[in-house]
Amino acid sequence: MNSRIVAVAGVLAVVAAVATVNSRRAADHRLSRPVPSPAPSSVAPTPSPDLSGLNCDAWPGQGTTREANVPFSAPRYPDLRVTSSRCANASGDHYPSLVHVIDVDDDRRIIATLIRPQEHLHVVSISAVGQAVTVTALRAGPVLPSDQQGLAELGGVFSWRFSTTDGEHYTRGAPRRTALPCGPADLRLDAVTKPPRPGYGAHPPASSAILRLTNRSAQPCAVEGYPEVVGATVADGEVASHQQLFGPDGGVLDSTAPPVILLAPRQVASATVDSANETPAGGTALCNTLDKLRVALPSGEALGSIRASLRVCDLEVHPLVPGTTGTAP
Repeated sequence: MNSRIVAVAGVLAVVAAVATVNSRRAADHRLSRPVPSPAPSSVAPTPSPDLSGLNCDAWPGQGTTREANVPFSAPRYPDLRVTSSRCANASGDHYPSLVHVIDVDDDRRIIATLIRPQEHLHVVSISAVGQAVTVTALRAGPVLPSDQQGLAELGGVFSWRFSTTDGEHYTRGAPRRTALPCGPADLRLDAVTKPPRPGYGAHPPASSAILRLTNRSAQPCAVEGYPEVVGATVADGEVASHQQLFGPDGGVLDSTAPPVILLAPRQVASATVDSANETPAGGTALCNTLDKLRVALPSGEALGSIRASLRVCDLEVHPLVPGTTGTAP
């Protein structure tokens, strides 16, 4: 009898120890950047979304979004699909991608998992040729300060090739770097001010600008997310901006998250900065005239200040998108 009591006590001690370790890991994960934290909740979430069933319902404010759905065939499995999914919130912050191979003929049964959320990748594209699948993704973090290799790879885009001979088992090749992360030295910043929108009622006309980042380096580079923008008024005051996936003059309309942008030399990414029609207080007292914008990359690296004459009542910044229009095609 005593031996049974001792055994049970030992098991309980092990369980308690594991729970303590897991809670510390969860805290470390939530404090890591740049993977965004989930929306506040009265119930502490698990360290990462449960994407195994492509379901993000347990995460407040999160929705499941499909990134890719590519047909694929292999021996004994003529109707496979390679799917990539993620959880994202209303602002477009999203968790790492999950890539499955599923059998459409067998009630969408999961055959294999190629990329797991624990790898902290944002999928850019998936292709299937012959008996191989290639997944291209951006490394999103988090990375410990002591992980020099991880820090060097953060924000870069890599491709992985998964080969199979039977459709069930996949051999993963070494990653191939497609692009480095864009840094301030790689980019030229300029802005184009757009004509003001007509005002209505008590609200004055509001203007907007398109921030343009041109890759002036000789190599491709990658960027993703919202530029950091602070407005400077003619009276030397500062106006903070807030992120919005889509607004009155631009942004990302047909997606739930900012795109990963691969910029070849001389290619351009752009982001719209505009004003909501109402101030946060619902009036015009907080409207400001700006004459300068201080801009940084989504990573926080400063790009510099540019002149931009804007009348804004609630300064919004929208995600970087490919091209020069500040609006996703």
